[in-house]
Amino acid sequence: MMKRLLSFAFISMLLCVAPASSAQDSPNVMVQMFNWWNAAYKVEGAFTPEAFSQFYTKDAVMIIDGSVRATGLDEFSRNFNKIQKSVESVTIQMPPIESFSQGDRIFTYHKELVHDQGQDSVGYVMGYVVVSDGKISEINFVNMDEDAARELNLRETAGK
Repeated sequence: MMKRLLSFAFISMLLCVAPASSAQDSPNVMVQMFNWWNAAYKVEGAFTPEAFSQFYTKDAVMIIDGSVRATGLDEFSRNFNKIQKSVESVTIQMPPIESFSQGDRIFTYHKELVHDQGQDSVGYVMGYVVVSDGKISEINFVNMDEDAARELNLRETAGK
């Protein structure tokens, strides 16, 4: 009887703390976009408004570190083409370190690997996307370098 009660309590606890869904369950629109983005970065001119429209609403907003960086597909295209021309390589490491969804939001904590002018660097990104009708309508991310992530004792950097 006690064993059954403990099993029931354990299962109940797992159900209470499990996220609504996990990015590892099946690729959500954010994970699909990250995979596309990684491939598109390697192809000059791949960041077109039409390509972004696969994943984003036409009026999507990108907020990075508290500042609006792009509104709408044309600005997304210009922004990422500019990055593509100025930085040799940027890869979003997949799967994300952590990702889950709640309602219309998908949370992410992921690592970016950057190579430029012979130098490698690592960045960490936390934030969320808002999904409307199956597409991303808002990105709200905060970037930090490896030292800042280590200082905050974030997973993936704590042991380094």
